[in-house]
Formats: sequence, C-alpha cells, structure tokens
Amino acid sequence: MSRRTREATQIPRGSFPGRHPAMVLFLTLLIAGIALIVIGAAIDGMLYLLSAGVLLLIADLLYLAARSMWRSPRRPAR
Repeated sequence: MSRRTREATQIPRGSFPGRHPAMVLFLTLLIAGIALIVIGAAIDGMLYLLSAGVLLLIADLLYLAARSMWRSPRRPAR
C-alpha cells in the first residue's frame, strides 16, 4: 500500500466517523422537545412543560433553517 493511499484512508485526528456535532445537537434538542411536550400534555398542571417543549421545537427548527442557509453556497445567477 502506498503512502498516499494510507493517508487517504486514515481518519483525521479529532473527528469521529459517522458523527456530526451539529446533527447530534439537533437530534438531542428534537428528542428533548418532544419529551417535554408529551410530559406536559400527559400530566395535569404541567402546561409550562408543554410550552417549553413547543418553544424548544421552534428554536430547533430555526437552528436547522439557519444551518441549512449557512451551508448553501450562494452562486450568482447566469
């Protein structure tokens, strides 16, 4: 195996194969928001948990929208 092939197949330091920190954050916030909504709706008198879950989901969707806008390259119209 040549040196170039070995370097191309090695994983750079500090990176985790298959894990993206932004996606982990998004999924964690999504699961937490859904859990808060379910608990807030199921237990009587926990309306504040329901509203916190809804706000968390809205913030999560805004984060996803902002992240997708940052990643999309702006190309000039031809």
